[in-house]
Amino acid sequence: MAYPIQLIEPVTGRVALGYHGFSWTTLFFGPLPALLRGHVIGFFGMLAIDICTMGLALLIFPFFYNKWHFNWLMRKGYRVGSSGVGGAVSGASSNSQNVINVTVGSLSPQPAAALANGEDTSSPATSS
Repeated sequence: MAYPIQLIEPVTGRVALGYHGFSWTTLFFGPLPALLRGHVIGFFGMLAIDICTMGLALLIFPFFYNKWHFNWLMRKGYRVGSSGVGGAVSGASSNSQNVINVTVGSLSPQPAAALANGEDTSSPATSS
C-alpha cells in the first residue's frame, strides 16, 4: 500500500501528491499512471523498458515507481507540505484540497433600481 505525501511548490503554491510504497496502479495499468501524473519521461521510460523486456519489467516497476515520481517532483522544486506527521495526507482531509475563494463585484448587494440607472452604490454616500 502506498502512503500519500502532500508536496507544495513554494513559488506558485501548486500542490501535488507524491506516494511512498508499492504502486498498485503501476502493477495493474503499467506506465499509464506516470502519464496521468504528468510524469511524461517516466511514462516513455517505462514503456521503452517494458517493450525491451517483453513485459517482464511490468512486474518490477511497481516496487520503485512511487519513489521515482516523488524524487522527480522534489527535483522540480516541490517541498513536503506540513499536513500531519511527515507531511502525510490522511484520506480526504481538507489539507489535501486546493480551495480558491473568489469575490466578484462589491461585497454589499446593490439595489436593482440603482444598477439599472448606472449609479455606483458601492461607496457610502455623503450628504451635506
